Amino acid sequence: MTDRAIGQRVAEALRSRDLNQSQLAAKVGTSGATISRVIAGKLGLSVKLAEQIAAITEVRAGWLLTGELPMRRGQDLNAVAEASYLAGWRDAIASATLHLREISAQGPEGSSVVSPRKPHSGPSAAKWHLREQEKRGLARPRVAPPARRRNPT
Repeated sequence: MTDRAIGQRVAEALRSRDLNQSQLAAKVGTSGATISRVIAGKLGLSVKLAEQIAAITEVRAGWLLTGELPMRRGQDLNAVAEASYLAGWRDAIASATLHLREISAQGPEGSSVVSPRKPHSGPSAAKWHLREQEKRGLARPRVAPPARRRNPT
């Protein structure tokens, strides 16, 4: 996690409690310049300082440091986990939709997807599949082996 992202969360915690940097610095026992540098992302946040800021602003220290936990202690972890899960699925669906649009824009010649015109089972399925691959240029054409001569002995 970057120091800038941590600084943004510290600033958000300050805004949520209507505190300014000098007030926080006085309560924590550090200088206003230190708090300013943390918020600007120029100084990393130690665990000790994160715990002190969290206690004053009533947020989770883990949220300040990682951003992965709920901001407040009273927030439901299940709701946060569900929102994260749904966001992941939305991204996956959007990516798949974009990919399918690209394939459909290419038309049947640009697709390496096998056409469902013939059944895919039985002894001729492998031959049919090979012919489809050859049509699309994905397999080399078959060449008949040379005829064998029998040597009379």
